[in-house]
Amino acid sequence: MYAIGPLPCGFQIVFAGEVTALELQAWLDDVRRYIVSPPKDFGLLLDLRSLAPLSPSATRVLAKGLRLCQERGLGRTAVVVLSRDTKLEFTRLAMESGIYQWERYLSAEDTPDWHGRGVAWISQGVDPGQA
Repeated sequence: MYAIGPLPCGFQIVFAGEVTALELQAWLDDVRRYIVSPPKDFGLLLDLRSLAPLSPSATRVLAKGLRLCQERGLGRTAVVVLSRDTKLEFTRLAMESGIYQWERYLSAEDTPDWHGRGVAWISQGVDPGQA
């Protein structure tokens, strides 16, 4: 399951349960329609708290959609995961791949106000770990 909704500073996307490559293709079509002319440097709050592991084909479609967002002006991204271990792994990967300057990861386990802190990162650059 997925849902896309507006935020004052961009968009929130929620992925939950087992999401197939076919469902992600529908999401990609929605992204193409929904994010037609976004504000400059719009942000993205990705809620992955209840997402099951993705298949390799689903991962490729998700990456394609995120690249499309970047092409359309994506600025900062806040990614919310369930556990601190997942957050640490994502943070390590972001640092190694060079995207950490634009992305921050929040653990719902450690950050009850993950939504507010995520929006503060997206809209004002307030690092969730420093707030």
